[in-house]
Amino acid sequence: MTSKRFGFTLIEILIAMSILGIMAALITGNYLITQKRARDARRKSDLHNIQNGLEQYYANCNFAYPTPLANNTFSSLTCLSPSLALMPTVPVDPLTISPYPCTSCSDSQYQLCSTLEVETPQTYCLTNAQ
Repeated sequence: MTSKRFGFTLIEILIAMSILGIMAALITGNYLITQKRARDARRKSDLHNIQNGLEQYYANCNFAYPTPLANNTFSSLTCLSPSLALMPTVPVDPLTISPYPCTSCSDSQYQLCSTLEVETPQTYCLTNAQ
């Protein structure tokens, strides 16, 4: 007499669950690294955008770079003479939501830096083009 088998055995269920668990662990690990790389790319793009805004400020506003705020950051890039809003809001770091610091800033030079999460070297800096 043949018996019909309905369902799965405990071993089959455990093997399927372990395979799914391994796949989930691999996908989660890759997803986190991908997020970090995306934030690094965003930081580089932000610094290039700020650099472009600073160079436009320099060219349009009496050949001098803007003075940063007391904490060595920029909240906006606005020229008073002539009246131009070159960058009404300056981008911020995507993880910490804090402004990018400007080191060695004066009316003739600047250096913008950010710390990267995945890439090496970990510090990415841009300086003035003039």
